[in-house]
Amino acid sequence: MKYYYTDAQNKPTGPVEVEQLKQLHSQGTLTPLSSVIPEGATQWTTLGAVLGIAPPPPAPPPQPATASVNFIELIGTSLGRFVETLLEFMRKVLTESFLTSALTALTRSGHALVLLGAVLGLVYSIVLAVRASTNSFGVFGVGLGLILWVAILQYAALRFFTANKGLVKSSPSRVGSAALLDCLALILMVSAVVALVSGTVTAIRYDQFSAFAGGLLSAVMLLMGAGAALHPKLSNVRIEESTAGQEAIGLASFFGKAFLKLLPLFFALASLAGTTVIIVAFFSSDSNSGAAAFIQSVAALIPGIAQLPNIDAGLAGVVLLVQACLLPVFAYLGFLVLYLALDLMRAVLDIPGKLDRLAR
Repeated sequence: MKYYYTDAQNKPTGPVEVEQLKQLHSQGTLTPLSSVIPEGATQWTTLGAVLGIAPPPPAPPPQPATASVNFIELIGTSLGRFVETLLEFMRKVLTESFLTSALTALTRSGHALVLLGAVLGLVYSIVLAVRASTNSFGVFGVGLGLILWVAILQYAALRFFTANKGLVKSSPSRVGSAALLDCLALILMVSAVVALVSGTVTAIRYDQFSAFAGGLLSAVMLLMGAGAALHPKLSNVRIEESTAGQEAIGLASFFGKAFLKLLPLFFALASLAGTTVIIVAFFSSDSNSGAAAFIQSVAALIPGIAQLPNIDAGLAGVVLLVQACLLPVFAYLGFLVLYLALDLMRAVLDIPGKLDRLAR
């Protein structure tokens, strides 16, 4: 007896002998569930019924997936979300407008402190000359000379602060990702908390207010640095696609411009330190011992301020004012050297592209 069967397109094919049906089954063309019908019949049946082959058992139902919880991955993901939330919160606290206003206020405060320190330094030099048993005129001359230097350098500081703003504004740069800047901001924020807590604990344990003041000032500086890292636009740095070389140049440019933007903070702290030192010297019975130790501890908190010379404590405070006024000058010159090197690197990176254009 011959049979018709349905092919892959479900079309009747045949008729063929039973042996040929077996051959098609062995080749995989037909299955036990394939439809066949004897020649001349009207009722279709399955190939398995004709050949006596049982159909394959139905596939077992899919088992519900049991999620294996990776606790390390879970903790890492939760920690990452917490850090992202913390960074977003700090972006809303340390906004660009807040940082700009704070830096402007610090610049004005620094200049006011320099003027106050200069007046106090002049008075102190007169008092020191009166107290001096010998060479009183020379002592007064030294003090007066330092005050004149403060006056000249404050004008230079005022001009160079404006010049530094112009350099940042006229030097745009870009980085491909904010990953490094966000991590830097996180490190600075954690360091600020550590500095404040350690300063507070030290102040309570040893009854030293200077430890708390140092921790507080360090925390302020670190938080301002974190704000600059969270808002690269403040330093005229854009986040957009860039090559590895452009990324390196952009990051170096960011650090240079961020220092220029944060310079008012260092200037104000150095001016405050110098003025405070002069005031302390007025009330110190031995200006070269207790007050000098205070001077060195204050000066150590100010980045970029050199160790003070071994002179009278009050005059050393005036020297600290001189160094504070020199900060924007040296920052300007240092940024020029940095950007000259970056421009040379940028020119080297542009050489392959220019060669390709010439070849075309």
